[in-house]
Amino acid sequence: MRRSGSNPLAFSNILSWFKIRLSCPETGSILETNQLEADDALRSSIMSWKSGCDLTGVANDRGETSNNQPRSKVDILFIDGLECFSRQFYLSAPIKELYELQYRRMHGPRIDFELTFEGAILPISENPISTLVPSSAEFYVQVKFPALETFANY
Repeated sequence: MRRSGSNPLAFSNILSWFKIRLSCPETGSILETNQLEADDALRSSIMSWKSGCDLTGVANDRGETSNNQPRSKVDILFIDGLECFSRQFYLSAPIKELYELQYRRMHGPRIDFELTFEGAILPISENPISTLVPSSAEFYVQVKFPALETFANY
């Protein structure tokens, strides 16, 4: 949410503020109204960032190389103990972008995690995804939380 002409603020924080006073949370100046407007462009940017559109690149281009050859894509399913989600990546994308996408998807406190493929931990590297799967296919990576697994063993 944003008040016309101001920086974005969390909706719940604004509502809490307006319960006690009718002033701008940023400047302290008295407001004529407490009418708020949704910032759909900001919401869309946040959702796009969270979904990793800038990482995968799949949704933002025509899927061709510089010589107009089609780029191979792969569907990757991320699985942890609570949820799963799928994203399409180019096989030429670096493995480290899988880690970046998972990091963005995590809610709450940030804890260490690892991505595994066929039982082996994936290194965070610039190596392309094609080093894991040589052709377009669907595969899954498992998200593991070593700290939680250690705790669960006690």
